[in-house]
Amino acid sequence: MQRLCEHWRLRTAAGYIEIVVKLGTQMAPDVELLVATHEAVVKAIRGAIYPPGRRVQMQVAYCYLVIQHQCAIAHLLDVKMTGPAFALARPTFEALVKGLWLSRCATDEQLERHAQGKELDKLGDLVESLLDVDLPLVITRSLHQVKSKYWKGLSSLTHMGHNQVRHWLSPNGVEADYPTAALHELANFASFMSLVAGRELALRGNNSEGVVLLTNMLPEAPSE
Repeated sequence: MQRLCEHWRLRTAAGYIEIVVKLGTQMAPDVELLVATHEAVVKAIRGAIYPPGRRVQMQVAYCYLVIQHQCAIAHLLDVKMTGPAFALARPTFEALVKGLWLSRCATDEQLERHAQGKELDKLGDLVESLLDVDLPLVITRSLHQVKSKYWKGLSSLTHMGHNQVRHWLSPNGVEADYPTAALHELANFASFMSLVAGRELALRGNNSEGVVLLTNMLPEAPSE
């Protein structure tokens, strides 16, 4: 995975939330980034009131799944459960793409059919559709890069392929050895997904200050 967020402008929300209480007191920098991002997201969506309707319901559900997955990655990294943390990267991405697509591209019929159990089109098709919607360039371009360049690696991590197990094969036998750079990339990846999901929730909840806060925390758009 490429590091999607090179220059973070973090703004820590006032006070600590539940995730900080449950994490260890001596947090690694990657976990600190995840926690700080989560704090900002919680601040941006706190007290939001969403309008009724299936479209909003589906969007909010998927965005909350993204945020929960980011929290789970933080917890897993904090207790050194690195393999499962990496396995959550792909579903975090999938949840974000589906939430964005359902809110901006889906017809009412597609929304209802998905709510009743019909799965959506291939994820690549959803990502392509998002290139034409009103979203910051950093979001659409980053999502497209992940799907076009890094999907195979993410899938291997989720489905316990070589990209996952190779980090357990050592000259001395079997032991976890995930490079520090990879941990940084995972933290940045998950934080980016959570920021985008939080921005969507703030936008849907009509919290303009929250939208500005999270938008300003996004990195510059990656080159094509």
